[in-house]
Amino acid sequence: MRAFRFFVKVSDEGMVHLDLSTSMKDREVEIIVLPREQGDQPAPKAMDFVKQWSGFLSDADTDKARQAYLAEKYK
Repeated sequence: MRAFRFFVKVSDEGMVHLDLSTSMKDREVEIIVLPREQGDQPAPKAMDFVKQWSGFLSDADTDKARQAYLAEKYK
Protein backbone atom coordinates (compact mmCIF):
# COMPACT_ATOMS: atom_id res chain seq x y z
CA MET A 1 0.00 0.00 0.00
CA ARG A 2 1.35 3.38 -0.93
CA ALA A 3 0.73 6.38 1.32
CA PHE A 4 0.66 10.03 0.35
CA ARG A 5 1.48 12.87 2.70
CA PHE A 6 0.44 16.45 2.00
CA PHE A 7 0.92 19.64 3.95
CA VAL A 8 -1.95 21.94 3.03
CA LYS A 9 -3.68 24.95 4.50
CA VAL A 10 -7.38 24.87 5.28
CA SER A 11 -9.21 27.64 3.44
CA ASP A 12 -11.33 30.29 5.16
CA GLU A 13 -14.36 28.17 4.22
CA GLY A 14 -12.86 25.11 5.95
CA MET A 15 -12.05 23.33 2.67
CA VAL A 16 -8.97 21.33 1.70
CA HIS A 17 -8.06 20.48 -1.89
CA LEU A 18 -5.93 17.42 -2.65
CA ASP A 19 -4.52 16.52 -6.06
CA LEU A 20 -4.30 12.74 -5.94
CA SER A 21 -2.81 10.28 -8.37
CA THR A 22 -5.14 8.82 -10.98
CA SER A 23 -4.42 5.41 -9.43
CA MET A 24 -6.75 6.47 -6.59
CA LYS A 25 -9.67 7.05 -8.95
CA ASP A 26 -12.89 5.28 -7.86
CA ARG A 27 -11.28 3.91 -4.68
CA GLU A 28 -12.20 4.44 -1.05
CA VAL A 29 -9.48 6.12 1.02
CA GLU A 30 -8.93 6.98 4.66
CA ILE A 31 -8.08 10.59 5.42
CA ILE A 32 -6.61 11.67 8.74
CA VAL A 33 -6.32 15.37 9.54
CA LEU A 34 -3.69 16.45 12.06
CA PRO A 35 -3.12 20.11 12.92
CA ARG A 36 0.54 21.07 12.59
CA GLU A 37 2.40 22.49 15.56
CA GLN A 38 2.84 26.23 15.41
CA GLY A 39 6.38 27.61 15.61
CA ASP A 40 9.62 25.81 16.21
CA GLN A 41 9.88 23.98 19.48
CA PRO A 42 13.41 23.79 20.86
CA ALA A 43 14.91 20.34 21.24
CA PRO A 44 14.88 19.10 24.82
CA LYS A 45 18.18 19.53 26.61
CA ALA A 46 19.96 16.74 28.44
CA MET A 47 19.84 18.62 31.74
CA ASP A 48 16.06 19.01 31.43
CA PHE A 49 15.84 15.22 31.15
CA VAL A 50 18.06 14.75 34.20
CA LYS A 51 16.02 17.24 36.25
CA GLN A 52 12.77 15.55 35.24
CA TRP A 53 13.90 12.02 36.07
CA SER A 54 16.38 12.59 38.91
CA GLY A 55 15.37 10.65 41.98
CA PHE A 56 13.11 8.33 40.01
CA LEU A 57 15.39 5.44 40.90
CA SER A 58 17.53 6.20 43.90
CA ASP A 59 20.99 4.64 44.13
CA ALA A 60 20.29 2.96 47.47
CA ASP A 61 17.27 1.06 46.17
CA THR A 62 19.10 -0.19 43.07
CA ASP A 63 22.10 -1.30 45.14
CA LYS A 64 19.83 -3.23 47.51
CA ALA A 65 17.94 -4.80 44.61
CA ARG A 66 21.19 -5.80 42.89
CA GLN A 67 22.53 -7.32 46.13
CA ALA A 68 19.31 -9.28 46.73
CA TYR A 69 19.29 -10.54 43.14
CA LEU A 70 22.90 -11.73 43.28
CA ALA A 71 22.40 -13.33 46.70
CA GLU A 72 19.39 -15.27 45.39
CA LYS A 73 21.16 -16.25 42.18
CA TYR A 74 24.33 -17.60 43.85
CA LYS A 75 22.81 -19.44 46.84
